Amino acid sequence: METARALHQEIQGLAKDAPEQMLPQLKELSSPVENTLVIADSPGSAWTFNPGTWTRAAAELETGCAPYRAR
Repeated sequence: METARALHQEIQGLAKDAPEQMLPQLKELSSPVENTLVIADSPGSAWTFNPGTWTRAAAELETGCAPYRAR
C-alpha cells in the first residue's frame, strides 16, 4: 500500500504543475492506483477500470510530454 500511496502522490504532484489540458489524462492514469487505495481502506467498495481509456490517457500523456524528454 505504501507504494500505491507514493505513486498516487507523485501523480497528484505532477498534476499540480501540469497544463490544464493534461489533467484528465493524469486523473485517468492514477485511477487504478486510486481504486487500489479505496479498496484497501474499504474492502468491498465498488470500483471501475477501463483499460482502453487508461491506455489512451497514457498514450496522450506520452505524446504531450515527448518534446520535453531528456536527450
